[in-house]
Amino acid sequence: MDKFKKDREKGQALIESVFFFPFVIAVLIAMLFEARWFLIHQKLLQEVREGAFLYSSGHFTASFVSQRLQQNAIHGFPRLDPQYLSIYVGHSRATASWIFDLDEVRLRYKTLEESCTIKHAPSYYDIRELLPL
Repeated sequence: MDKFKKDREKGQALIESVFFFPFVIAVLIAMLFEARWFLIHQKLLQEVREGAFLYSSGHFTASFVSQRLQQNAIHGFPRLDPQYLSIYVGHSRATASWIFDLDEVRLRYKTLEESCTIKHAPSYYDIRELLPL
């Protein structure tokens, strides 16, 4: 009698594991997608801040900053597909931006969007003027 009871318990454990493992695999896949989303979000945030600092310094043009951001997005980790990447570098479109001289950098990748608005740095001097020729 005990032999049949052990066989039934083994069968019950097998059936329970059949329902449990797909659930565990689904949770692991969801965690991987969430981690990828987080990495892309962090990359966009880092790139938009770098672009805002570069452009607001006044030493780099909007096209140079845009190209640099696109190169960093394509070659860094995680690699972003340039087909879905949209970059705006320029003067802020906000109402008060003309008063406070605000610059804005916006990156959009698929459904994720990050932007950074920063005050344009005043140009104190050009280093070339200080150097003797």
